[in-house]
Amino acid sequence: MTSSPSQARRWMFEGIVIVTSILLAFALDALWQERAEASQERVLREALIADFQRVRDLIPPHREEHVRTQAAVGHFIDLVSDVEPGMSVFIPDTAIVFGILNPSLDAPTGALESALFSGGLQLISDPEVRRMLALWPAGLRDATEDDRMLREFHGIALRDELSSGTNLIVPLSRTWPGETGTVTTGVEVLVTNRLKGILPSVLGSSGLAAQEEAELLLFVDSILARLGG
Repeated sequence: MTSSPSQARRWMFEGIVIVTSILLAFALDALWQERAEASQERVLREALIADFQRVRDLIPPHREEHVRTQAAVGHFIDLVSDVEPGMSVFIPDTAIVFGILNPSLDAPTGALESALFSGGLQLISDPEVRRMLALWPAGLRDATEDDRMLREFHGIALRDELSSGTNLIVPLSRTWPGETGTVTTGVEVLVTNRLKGILPSVLGSSGLAAQEEAELLLFVDSILARLGG
């Protein structure tokens, strides 16, 4: 039995309708998927911007601490440079405080850590942003290496040396380097060869930490600009 031309046309029409429906369904599914991914990317970008903005706000005052440490420890070195080991010298409390108290830079990047762990970084459509974000953990570690050395090694070594060689402790002043006022309190310190060796390490680490955090700030600004923050 042969089909009539009208039946053939009907079957062809039905086939076209079925294929069109399938293609339309795929297109709609792709559209919804694209919109869902765009929404997820927007949420992730907003979370990343919030985190990096907090980091952006933390770096300048933390870097200023290192600059103050440089000034204070530089003054400390000047005071002991001409003093023979075994002799004592009066050191202003500001030089002591900034030499041994070194706060850490705790960068709040929970959104990025979550994205890296879950693979959500692929939601970011800009490949350059993905590259910069992927580099951030290692960049942060490198940029804060001297900060950690200052806090965990050199600062502790200076504190221990001062603890063993301090003859007189008087109340700390509230006058810091760069501010108005006169420093009238301090500590009489026994000068040793070890003390003279530690101080340049503190000075060097504080200088490098300040420089590295300035560069880190530029990197954060670049990330925020690419994220739209």
